Amino acid sequence: ARIWLDTIIFDEQIRLDQLAVLKKDPKVKAVLMHIDTPGGGVTASEKIYYALKALATTKPLVCVMNSIAASGGYMAALPCAHIIAHNSTLTGSIGELIEVPNFYNLSNTIGIEFNTVRSGRFKATPSAYEPKDSASLAILQNVVNQGRDFFIKLVLEHRPVPKNLQNTVFDGRILSSQEA
Repeated sequence: ARIWLDTIIFDEQIRLDQLAVLKKDPKVKAVLMHIDTPGGGVTASEKIYYALKALATTKPLVCVMNSIAASGGYMAALPCAHIIAHNSTLTGSIGELIEVPNFYNLSNTIGIEFNTVRSGRFKATPSAYEPKDSASLAILQNVVNQGRDFFIKLVLEHRPVPKNLQNTVFDGRILSSQEA
């Protein structure tokens, strides 16, 4: 059977249902997973990973990385027994990110004031409409680091990464298929 993961990964219930059906279907002898995605949501990527890991316990699972199989796309490929990548495939991008814009200076310049009422100091922080808050950013950095560490654990569970290359492979960079 063939299945495609070729969009940004967000709401993946349809794919998860497909994988569950493939896992149980006795006529399906193996699964070929085509991946062409830059990744997407952390939780959705994790769900796809676990569904593929479960599938791989009952059927051979082979992955074809097309143009891009990065971040959550790379995570999805981890349970595959074999990975086929093109010379031009981009992969890697191991980790997470949270982007927080800051419009504080702009809103002050044009005379817009925001008033926020919150239940605790860190509720809804950092805010795009308040000065940069290093304590709030540190909390987010901690969350991102936990996600990165989880992702690294998954990679090391499935792929041998030599100790001398781990700092490079795990720093979040995109990798060519040759580097990976």
